[in-house]
Amino acid sequence: MDRAGNPNIVLVIIDAFRPDHLSMFGYSKENDKNLKRIAKESVLFRNQFSVSNATAPAVTSILSGLLPSTHGVIHQFPYTKPEEVEKAERITFWLPSYLKDKGYETMAFDWIGSWFEKGFDYYKESEVELEGLFPPTKMTVDLAISRIKNAKKPFFALLHLWDTHFPFPNTPYQGSGKNETEKILADIKNEKQREYVKNRINAIKLYSVQDVNGKYDETIRIIDQEVGRLYDFLNTEGLVENTILVILGDHGDIIHEHGIYFSHCGLFDGSIRAPMIIKLPGMKARETSEMVRTST
Repeated sequence: MDRAGNPNIVLVIIDAFRPDHLSMFGYSKENDKNLKRIAKESVLFRNQFSVSNATAPAVTSILSGLLPSTHGVIHQFPYTKPEEVEKAERITFWLPSYLKDKGYETMAFDWIGSWFEKGFDYYKESEVELEGLFPPTKMTVDLAISRIKNAKKPFFALLHLWDTHFPFPNTPYQGSGKNETEKILADIKNEKQREYVKNRINAIKLYSVQDVNGKYDETIRIIDQEVGRLYDFLNTEGLVENTILVILGDHGDIIHEHGIYFSHCGLFDGSIRAPMIIKLPGMKARETSEMVRTST
């Protein structure tokens, strides 16, 4: 594994990840002890705002540096239109392709596919067939570690972690048994929205805002544990000092604010504000409250 010259790059995208559920942003529960540990050795961005409240446009912006209005991807899957896909496939600068041309081994651990596969030597969510909606974070990190171990040259590794995405299918959580369904639905005046929320409640099989928040917190704890394991691996392998590490949310999530339940629609802080941590070789750790975004 080449440990000199060009730095390795590890990009960890945590889906639907909001900062106010992290103790380092003032949350009452400490479900982020490893992220806090990494942040103390990095630059912590307290006001990173996504360019979109949806994954497809947000991640396209992360990898292209362009705003959705420029790269053309506006809608989330499965609502992206054929013309959006065509525009995405014609994007001139695409980070994985650029790095591959510069001699990097490029690898991604995700399931979206489509134009996101462009420029990657390896693009898989798992080496085995999965039955669930999203790959468990532990499986993603296991696969990433196994591929990084075998890298023969500087590498770019993208991990897209989905456990924080509703309905959090990989996270065991018993809940309190409290049922607020009638109250929640009574507060929703629009019939279509009411039916949507009813279906979301049935999908997660938790019937109170408190329990959905609790399960969301548990998904963060699990992701924190696995990101910590990835970071420890990079340290053990002697890679940290020659690796650019970026950890960020592609967008936020809303559990119950603003009359929105279990979704990340709207342009509220809950929908578009997300944590970001960047560790660069030789850079001193610090925090910044300046507003930043992931595209120009």
